[in-house]
Amino acid sequence: MNKSATLRRYRPTALLILVLHLAGCYAWQPVTVSPRQFIEEERPEHIRIIQSDGTRTGFINPRVAGDSVVVILSRYQSSGEMVIIALTDITSIEVRRINSGATLAVGAILLAFLLVD
Repeated sequence: MNKSATLRRYRPTALLILVLHLAGCYAWQPVTVSPRQFIEEERPEHIRIIQSDGTRTGFINPRVAGDSVVVILSRYQSSGEMVIIALTDITSIEVRRINSGATLAVGAILLAFLLVD
C-alpha cells in the first residue's frame, strides 16, 4: 500500500481521536480576581467553588446576591438544587479553560502520526 492510501485509510481514525481529545483538553484553572468580580463581570456558565473547608463543588449559572453567591448544583451532583454560599466561605473559584500545552502535544503527536510512512 502506498503512502497516500495509508494516510487516507487512517485519516478518519486520527481525526476522531483528535476531536475526542480536544473535547477533553480542558482543565480547571483558578481565577485571578475576587469571586464577586469574576462572577459579575464574566458571567460564567460553569464554575467550581473551593470553600474554606476544602470542599470543591461544581456549579452552574452562578450569580451574586448581596454577600452570597447563588448557584445551582451541576447535573452530575443533583437535579438542579439551588445553593447559597456566603462569599466569605469561598476560598477561590475555578473555571474550565483549554489546556493549551496538552492540546498542542496531542496535536503534534497526531500530526506526526499522519505524516509518518
